[in-house]
Amino acid sequence: MSRGDFNYIPVNQTLNANNPVVEIDFPIVVGDGRTISDDGYLLITVRSVDAQSHRIRINNRELGGFDVPLPPDNSDAWFTYMDRIEPGVLRPGINELQIRRIGDDNFVVRDMVIHWRERPS
Repeated sequence: MSRGDFNYIPVNQTLNANNPVVEIDFPIVVGDGRTISDDGYLLITVRSVDAQSHRIRINNRELGGFDVPLPPDNSDAWFTYMDRIEPGVLRPGINELQIRRIGDDNFVVRDMVIHWRERPS
């Protein structure tokens, strides 16, 4: 039987010309006799995004899709977006997450959640 688990990652950093990259290590603890299975997902809360080219990498693999998309109607409100994490990207132990600003906007990254599924080995 598979089960889900997650890791909450507090960030609260502004990405701008002086701080274009945020790098965070986060642990994944897998239960005894279990492995990470299937894909996972990332929830990211952002504000003031004006360009749609920012990228997110986990364990040196770029996530597909719109990693940090534009908000509806050019809003400056906080929004939470979801991006898929393909199978094989997450691993037990320490994982590395990087958010890279590409463009001229200054935006804020708040909290993130990484979710994955486990199954017996």
